[in-house]
Amino acid sequence: MLYVDTEGNFRPERITAIAERFSLDPEGCLENVIHCRAMTHEQQMEAIIQASALFHETGIFMLIES
Repeated sequence: MLYVDTEGNFRPERITAIAERFSLDPEGCLENVIHCRAMTHEQQMEAIIQASALFHETGIFMLIES
């Protein structure tokens, strides 16, 4: 999962709580999350462009943008 954080609200502890709720390994889940902070529109667009290449290379299939 790629999480493009535009508001500074990414919380790894929330991923941990969700993982625990579904009896998943929290550390394993966090290892599968790529987080990037995009503070400007330009950074956000660059993150999306880089994400397309990353999706192809790694098989990531989920993008979350907040």
